[in-house]
Formats: sequence, C-alpha cells, structure tokens
Amino acid sequence: MRSRLLPLAALLTTACYQYSSATLAPIPAGRFVRVQMLRAAAQDAVTRYGDAVAYFEGRLLGATPDSLDLAVERVAQPDGYIHEWGGGPVRIPRRDIAAIEEEQLAPLRTAAVAAGVALLVTALVLITSVHTP
Repeated sequence: MRSRLLPLAALLTTACYQYSSATLAPIPAGRFVRVQMLRAAAQDAVTRYGDAVAYFEGRLLGATPDSLDLAVERVAQPDGYIHEWGGGPVRIPRRDIAAIEEEQLAPLRTAAVAAGVALLVTALVLITSVHTP
C-alpha cells in the first residue's frame, strides 16, 4: 500500500514557476519578484550594492512612489553570474528599474514534470516489487 502512495507524494512536491511582466501596483507585499535594472543603473549599483546588477530576485517588502523595498535572495550581474544574497533588504530607486516580473506557477511545465516524476517513481516501484523475494 505504501508503494502506491509514492507517485502521489512525488506529484505533491513538484511545481515549476516562471516570471511574467507585472506593474508594481497590483503586486502585494510578500510576493516573489524579479526586478530588472536599467543598463546604466546596473553599473551605478556598484557603489550602492557592491556589484553591478542586471536584476534582483526576492520578496517584495513594500513600495513608495520613489522606490521599492525587496528582501533580496539572488542577484544577477550583467555578465550572467548569479549569486545568493541571503534575504537582506535593499531599497531600489524606481528611476533605476527597467521592468518588474512576478513569479507565477507554470501549469504546463508543472504538469509535465509531475507526469515524468510519477512515471519514474511508478517504474521504480514496479521494478523493486518484481525483484523483491
């Protein structure tokens, strides 16, 4: 009986996400976002953040007319290098922002991955049950 629950457990732990364009107004605090920086701001970011920044990813803490506050988890540099930030808060001036993207569940990717995981787990269960004395 337990072996029949493994595919279901695998399905429940599988999800894929993607980013889609968003405006700041409808995004509630706490949502995961990617903030694309303007090219000029990416280089100016060295003095503020310690590195050139192509985009930040993290949880939106809040917004004002002039800036937004983000609990940053990842930072991408213009050369493509991505590194962890650790959740530290950053205030980003709106004049430096090229675009904001909100993370959303990708239903088709999630379904495809879940189906693949379910097939793999089912095959493993069948193989181990055939070879078990």
